[in-house]
Amino acid sequence: MALLCAMLLIVGAPTAAQAAGAGYSPGPGPNKPGNTKPPKIPFPKPPAIPIGSVEARYETDPVAGEKDAADDMAIWINPWDRAQSLVIGTDKAADALEVYDLTGKRLQRIPDKNGSVNNVDLRYGFPLGGQYVDIVVSGGSDVAVYKIDPFTRQLVDITAGTINAVHQAEGVCLYRSPYTEAFYVFTQAYNGNVEQLQLFDNGAGLVDARSVRGPWDVHPEPVKVEDGEIEACTVDDVTGDYYVVEQDVGVWRYNAEPDASPLHRTLVLSTYLVNGGALVPDIEGVVVIHDDYGSYMLASSQGESAFGVYRLDLLTAPYELLSKFRVSTSSRADSCSITDGIDATSLWLGPEFPHGMFVCQDNTNSDPGTKGNQNFKFVPLDAIIPGINPYMA
Repeated sequence: MALLCAMLLIVGAPTAAQAAGAGYSPGPGPNKPGNTKPPKIPFPKPPAIPIGSVEARYETDPVAGEKDAADDMAIWINPWDRAQSLVIGTDKAADALEVYDLTGKRLQRIPDKNGSVNNVDLRYGFPLGGQYVDIVVSGGSDVAVYKIDPFTRQLVDITAGTINAVHQAEGVCLYRSPYTEAFYVFTQAYNGNVEQLQLFDNGAGLVDARSVRGPWDVHPEPVKVEDGEIEACTVDDVTGDYYVVEQDVGVWRYNAEPDASPLHRTLVLSTYLVNGGALVPDIEGVVVIHDDYGSYMLASSQGESAFGVYRLDLLTAPYELLSKFRVSTSSRADSCSITDGIDATSLWLGPEFPHGMFVCQDNTNSDPGTKGNQNFKFVPLDAIIPGINPYMA
């Protein structure tokens, strides 16, 4: 996505406070010659917040697609051997899913049968044909569903026909209700519309979907922006909250249950364009982490190639910013720049990632390590949140 693709539009004449502000230049008065342009109003500057530095332990093989290709990813925890877990990423240029081990080696590439892949998410224990399977859902023009074989670590397509939302599904995230055990996928379209679909076993060993809420428009709100583009999202199954990113504005929290009103929402993170938030547009990735000692939300601050760490407290809005960091170049891998998607887990993933892992998409893949097409970087989570302990779910 283009950086700072949408700026604030300030409508109407400046207030007295604006006119008195430092740096304000009113231009020619109404009775002076050459008064053909409206007055200029000072544009806010990004916040001056210290940004720490961490290094990637591994990076993945480059994706097949060229230029703006790698986008989103999801971490699958292997129930039999966590060191054999997977990272599943999207290649929107080649319209494929890429499956990697925890050293970044590609294990599988899956072309999308409808030629459209953008975002990806997964959940565990979906009831299918008398068994419980872990499922992966990818979004693009439509929704595709795969199951993961925990022994071969291969993905198998189990989509019943073509699953479409009213609008497209450039962004997708999954939700397993703690109340009903039903599975849902939220679809996000670039035009700002969200729809909630329920996933179900069609009786033939495949997964189908029905619409249960929406679509509704995330964009209308008092903040004036050039567009209301959305894509990234995540759902917290523990609290039953759905978080959707309006890229230039911030992160909205909704109730994830299908009978909840889409009119009730809370802005929990924001960009510096809105309420003086800490993030620099676009916000292109968001993830929730639960740990024995607290809960956190991480979000990409794409305009400065950085990330924010927030304390997730449902009684506080907006959430408290704890720190900001960048993934810098190390002896093994280059930095994460202009990041689209992120994911993280605080679970033990073997001796390389004993306190969990953070994954970020990299816009420019260069030396050291692999180089060429875009890829993903793997960072030990305790380098980002010192002292974090495994959350033993």
